[in-house]
Amino acid sequence: MEKWIFSCNCKYYDVIGAFENYSVIDWKQSNTNVQPGDEVYIYVGQPYQAVMFRCRVNKTNMANRHLQGTEFVKNKTELDGEYGRYMELELIEKYDDQKYSIDILKSKGLKGTIQGPRKAGKLLD
Repeated sequence: MEKWIFSCNCKYYDVIGAFENYSVIDWKQSNTNVQPGDEVYIYVGQPYQAVMFRCRVNKTNMANRHLQGTEFVKNKTELDGEYGRYMELELIEKYDDQKYSIDILKSKGLKGTIQGPRKAGKLLD
């Protein structure tokens, strides 16, 4: 099992609202080798700048026609056409924006910022 960190830009997607309404959402899989059973931690950007959700990957390599929770997409053009692969994430745990803030992550060895998918390594231990 791998642990991943994926980022969310609140200008484009209301991940907080999505998880207030659903325990399972679909997420862009990007070019990572995420597998069912892996954990995905979601880093929420401005104004929070913190990892706020821990999820389990239930399914991978889904087509966008299966997407649920699209009402939380703020930029609807993001849904136009095929993005590629999607994965199903099941919410396991919510964190406040202090537990894994960007400053805490940097103190644990984070280099740079979180803008794309990456392995979590020891950042969340």
